[in-house]
Amino acid sequence: MHGRPRPPVGEPEDPERRRASEKRLSLFSRLCNEVLERRAAKRYDAESMMLAAKLLEQNPEVYTVWNYRREALMGILKGEQGDETAAHAAKSELKLTETAIRKNPKSYAAWHHRKWLVALGVAPLKVELQLVTKLQEMDSRNFHAWAYRRWITAKAGTSPRREAQYTMDLINTNFSDYSAWHARTVLLPQLHAVMPATLQKPVPAEDSPSNAYLSQTASVEASGVVPSSAIEQELDLVEQATFTDPSDQSAWIYHRWLLSQSLERYQDAQRCDAPQQDTAYHELQAVLQREICRCESLLDAEDDRSKCKWPMLTMARLLELRKSLHARQGAERQESDDEGCKRRLEQLYTELAEVDPKRKGYYDDALAGKASVLVRQWT
Repeated sequence: MHGRPRPPVGEPEDPERRRASEKRLSLFSRLCNEVLERRAAKRYDAESMMLAAKLLEQNPEVYTVWNYRREALMGILKGEQGDETAAHAAKSELKLTETAIRKNPKSYAAWHHRKWLVALGVAPLKVELQLVTKLQEMDSRNFHAWAYRRWITAKAGTSPRREAQYTMDLINTNFSDYSAWHARTVLLPQLHAVMPATLQKPVPAEDSPSNAYLSQTASVEASGVVPSSAIEQELDLVEQATFTDPSDQSAWIYHRWLLSQSLERYQDAQRCDAPQQDTAYHELQAVLQREICRCESLLDAEDDRSKCKWPMLTMARLLELRKSLHARQGAERQESDDEGCKRRLEQLYTELAEVDPKRKGYYDDALAGKASVLVRQWT
């Protein structure tokens, strides 16, 4: 979990706590050895499964024991001992994985086992989505939960629009939610993709073991270029976040991704006829100019320069990109414009080296033209 304090380095351990820890370790080792011996002997009786569950509740990361349980459960969950037995086993296993995940929300093995169960069709997808939402409320930056959520919504056929609204709700609650910003980089291209109707085959959320064993989903990694109108709306959202807290990097990193989308639109237009190329050039120019003005306004409004690393760095990137765009297009420019841009970049990199001294060498190289600060290189 994030924000968990670490004990000071070199601080002597409490003797009583150390003895208790050694006792727990001894008991755990004995239990682990017992379970592994039973697995080697292929014992799949109720007592063996109870011991395996007890072990996993203590440490969900013993992936060999999850494999042991899968060996024991596969035939049962397929209904070889009847539907009632299968349903009871599925319910118990889902409860065990939930207990394990709540104990260690970042356990690879526990999440993998949960995914295996759901792939067998033993859990309603709607319930799984509710569960992962609760877990994300506990820690919104748990990448295991986000990956599981994407997998569940893909199986359930949940629309990207609904998930985009979910991320928006998280961002409105906390502008610093990096994972929610990142999720939008996945969702926006999907939201604006054009998919043939024949490829859209969502799995009903009410799938159950009796009617959806190993349900298959048409998984299509669809994506599209984000339209300029959507990029503008997202940039407006970023402006709210950055003016609220200029020092928070989450929105600035998303801002950089949005710039890459604008740049991608421009580069795609280079394969089209001249009028479209010209339109794309002026469109990108307008985006750059607007964002430069926004950064300048933010810097003018913020007195605490220690909070200004990200707006200064972003503005430098914007100026460099605009300069590169002009050179690529062969655009006519006033010599005074070049000098003004050069002076502003010198000011920005000099001040960046002061507020972020650990990266002074990088800023010095950028000022000397030896380091690229652009969103991406021209192709």
